[in-house]
Amino acid sequence: MSNWCDRTKSNFLVISVDDIDMHFQNQGSSAFDMLETLHRYFMIPGVIIMLTYDYSHLQLGCEKHFEHIYPEYQIRETGVDQKHTRELSTQYLKKILPINSRIHMPS
Repeated sequence: MSNWCDRTKSNFLVISVDDIDMHFQNQGSSAFDMLETLHRYFMIPGVIIMLTYDYSHLQLGCEKHFEHIYPEYQIRETGVDQKHTRELSTQYLKKILPINSRIHMPS
């Protein structure tokens, strides 16, 4: 019986996820939650996760997530503002979706 993940044979499992940037309001989750769920699968040898998304929508979804972490009273006390949440989102997306792993397609 052959091992499906035997690297000498270069077999890969490709998982395609379309429109990762969509916000799933009815299910109570967001693009951020979906990325966190998929993140654990990104590092499995022999598995390729192929995502399609609009980066600006994905970043906005992550910003909303980080804004919820800092309630309004904390924003005043800690100085966290929209610029800070955008920076957190950018850093998070660079970590989860490294630039060298992206293929840019026309709109």
